[in-house]
Amino acid sequence: MTFEGQYLTYAEYQALGGSAIGEMPFNLLEFEARRRIDLRTQNRLKETDYSDIPQEVKLCEFKLINSIQNYATTLEGI
Repeated sequence: MTFEGQYLTYAEYQALGGSAIGEMPFNLLEFEARRRIDLRTQNRLKETDYSDIPQEVKLCEFKLINSIQNYATTLEGI
Protein backbone atom coordinates (compact mmCIF):
# COMPACT_ATOMS: atom_id res chain seq x y z
CA MET A 1 0.00 0.00 0.00
CA THR A 2 1.35 3.42 -0.89
CA PHE A 3 0.56 6.68 0.84
CA GLU A 4 0.66 9.81 -1.27
CA GLY A 5 0.22 13.46 -0.45
CA GLN A 6 1.67 13.25 3.02
CA TYR A 7 2.27 16.56 4.76
CA LEU A 8 4.93 14.89 6.91
CA THR A 9 6.98 11.93 5.72
CA TYR A 10 8.27 9.17 7.97
CA ALA A 11 11.84 10.40 7.44
CA GLU A 12 10.79 13.91 8.54
CA TYR A 13 8.98 12.42 11.52
CA GLN A 14 12.16 10.63 12.57
CA ALA A 15 14.26 13.77 12.00
CA LEU A 16 11.98 15.63 14.41
CA GLY A 17 12.67 12.99 17.05
CA GLY A 18 9.77 10.63 16.42
CA SER A 19 10.71 7.04 17.15
CA ALA A 20 7.80 5.56 19.06
CA ILE A 21 6.11 3.97 16.04
CA GLY A 22 7.08 2.06 12.93
CA GLU A 23 6.54 3.22 9.36
CA MET A 24 3.18 1.54 8.67
CA PRO A 25 1.51 2.73 11.89
CA PHE A 26 2.98 6.17 11.15
CA ASN A 27 1.39 6.18 7.68
CA LEU A 28 -2.02 5.39 9.14
CA LEU A 29 -1.68 8.02 11.86
CA GLU A 30 -0.38 10.58 9.35
CA PHE A 31 -3.46 9.99 7.21
CA GLU A 32 -5.74 10.60 10.19
CA ALA A 33 -3.81 13.71 11.26
CA ARG A 34 -3.86 15.04 7.68
CA ARG A 35 -7.65 14.62 7.54
CA ARG A 36 -7.97 16.65 10.75
CA ILE A 37 -5.73 19.39 9.35
CA ASP A 38 -7.70 19.41 6.09
CA LEU A 39 -10.95 19.77 8.04
CA ARG A 40 -9.61 22.79 9.95
CA THR A 41 -8.06 24.43 6.86
CA GLN A 42 -11.06 23.70 4.60
CA ASN A 43 -8.81 21.58 2.35
CA ARG A 44 -6.65 24.55 1.30
CA LEU A 45 -3.43 22.57 1.75
CA LYS A 46 -4.59 19.98 -0.79
CA GLU A 47 -4.08 22.62 -3.46
CA THR A 48 -0.48 23.20 -2.33
CA ASP A 49 2.51 21.55 -3.95
CA TYR A 50 3.40 18.97 -1.30
CA SER A 51 7.05 19.99 -1.47
CA ASP A 52 5.96 23.46 -0.27
CA ILE A 53 4.13 22.41 2.90
CA PRO A 54 5.08 24.99 5.57
CA GLN A 55 7.24 23.89 8.49
CA GLU A 56 4.44 24.95 10.86
CA VAL A 57 2.10 22.41 9.28
CA LYS A 58 4.73 19.67 9.56
CA LEU A 59 5.25 20.45 13.25
CA CYS A 60 1.50 20.56 13.85
CA GLU A 61 1.10 17.17 12.19
CA PHE A 62 4.00 15.77 14.22
CA LYS A 63 2.21 16.80 17.43
CA LEU A 64 -1.13 15.52 16.17
CA ILE A 65 0.33 12.12 15.30
CA ASN A 66 1.84 11.82 18.77
CA SER A 67 -1.43 12.93 20.40
CA ILE A 68 -3.52 10.45 18.40
CA GLN A 69 -1.04 7.66 19.22
CA ASN A 70 -1.02 8.54 22.94
CA TYR A 71 -4.81 8.64 23.03
CA ALA A 72 -5.08 5.25 21.34
CA THR A 73 -2.54 3.77 23.74
CA THR A 74 -4.46 5.16 26.70
CA LEU A 75 -7.72 3.63 25.45
CA GLU A 76 -6.03 0.24 25.11
CA GLY A 77 -5.15 0.37 28.81
CA ILE A 78 -8.74 0.96 29.91
